Amino acid sequence: MRGAAELFSVQATSSAADHLRKAHRITPASQSSESSPGDEGVIDIYSGATPKRRRLEQSAIPRAKIKAIQELSVGFVIDSDVPFTIFEHSFLRKIFHHFDSDLVLQMAWSGSSVTREIHRLFEAKRDTIKAELRNALTAVHISFDLWTSPNRFAIMAVFAHFIDQLGHQQSRLLALRRQFGAHSGENLAGSLIDIVHEWEIEGRVGCAISDNMTVNDTCLYHMYQRLDPSMRPVDIKARRMRCYGHMLNLVARAFLFGKDAESFELESDINGMRGLVEQDLDHWRTKGPIGKLRNIVKFIRSSPQRSEQFKRVAREQDHEEYRLCEESTAELEVVMNNERRWNSTYMMI
Repeated sequence: MRGAAELFSVQATSSAADHLRKAHRITPASQSSESSPGDEGVIDIYSGATPKRRRLEQSAIPRAKIKAIQELSVGFVIDSDVPFTIFEHSFLRKIFHHFDSDLVLQMAWSGSSVTREIHRLFEAKRDTIKAELRNALTAVHISFDLWTSPNRFAIMAVFAHFIDQLGHQQSRLLALRRQFGAHSGENLAGSLIDIVHEWEIEGRVGCAISDNMTVNDTCLYHMYQRLDPSMRPVDIKARRMRCYGHMLNLVARAFLFGKDAESFELESDINGMRGLVEQDLDHWRTKGPIGKLRNIVKFIRSSPQRSEQFKRVAREQDHEEYRLCEESTAELEVVMNNERRWNSTYMMI
């Protein structure tokens, strides 16, 4: 009732100030809009210290809102492939200050906090994914592939494909982990078995999709035998699905480079390592227009001066009536094909 006396429990000397801030939105003069942190200049941002984060129980922001923003922040970091420390950037924090200074002071946005939140979310969401897999209307089909990262780590990726209870097709990344040891069929099968056990789908695995490497035939034979020793080889073969994209890639490479495309590209790599430029040019000329185009691209990319000259000529010839693509010539670069990226020859053309 307005005007009536009311008693409050005081737990600390800051209790009165906390009540004014939470209930009445009254803050000290130092935090008023007249001296808002958002009014600082660039030099002030660089030289100023980051305000100390308040305890959660002192915040006027609901816990649920803070949790939701933390999850969205982690999603932004993962999806955008930005550093974990992105929210520590002084300019970004000042932008947030303009919208809600209390939120900026309350959020745990340091690099270590983002790391902890990623691990927490992974553990929390893993149970949700397990429930989806357990309640799927179909068997859980898997696809997997193996490749080498730029820092020379062998990485295995495993996806699950299924129909959920609403009848919608779903795909979930189950693993993206290092593959240790030899890339033999038995070793790869052991990794797949560990992943299947981790997600508790031992009795639900349906078909398996992978590329046409012979080692994958051995891998899947051992995997299915360990999951179900009674499964016959003919049944295992029926569940082994070959990647359609990989088959198309093999056909295209055979058209472009002949039957033994890998040997052709390996010889080119050896010429490059030995510095045998003329031999490598002759080697590619035997492959017709694609080989000649590859030599032209290599010639342009071999020096910054040639690259600049190519751009200059392209700008002079460029006009609105004749443009091959939406990007301007200033944004385009000549692309060298390579055996690891399937569409690299198309991009080069």
